[in-house]
Amino acid sequence: MELVADYTANPDYMKTWAEIMEGYEKFMEAVEDKSKPTKITLEGFGEVYVSHLRVYADLAGKAFDLRARLTAYWKSIVLRLVDGLALHVLLSVKLLVGKDLEEELGNELLSNKFAGLEKMLAPSPSTGTKRERLKKSIVLLRQSKEVVANIMDRISDAREI
Repeated sequence: MELVADYTANPDYMKTWAEIMEGYEKFMEAVEDKSKPTKITLEGFGEVYVSHLRVYADLAGKAFDLRARLTAYWKSIVLRLVDGLALHVLLSVKLLVGKDLEEELGNELLSNKFAGLEKMLAPSPSTGTKRERLKKSIVLLRQSKEVVANIMDRISDAREI
């Protein structure tokens, strides 16, 4: 519908169009007055040759307005294209993570009668090593506790004598 109506709700459109249209009088003066230079500088367009437009002076004003509208509108379209592309990338990543990755993990975990689940629950080698060190430390602490208890018993027996 936007192609049919040439409509945009972007407030920057009217601002840009108004800025470009400030050069309308200068443009029309250069087109209508043959004594003026054939090249003028316009805001938003840079240097513009007007000598070939002098034959069509009656249409030059309409053409300038149309060009100003298209230039202002194009800025809105470019912004919308960039936003659309960014939103498309975000949606694609969300779908990848939310749907495809979930499916892949489900298939991986549930294939071979929960073999994947058992694989996930199995400890990693580094965790196994840490567990063995902790077990050795616990055994050493229990032995130390017994040694300390024996020493305390000897000290209390020595005091009684």
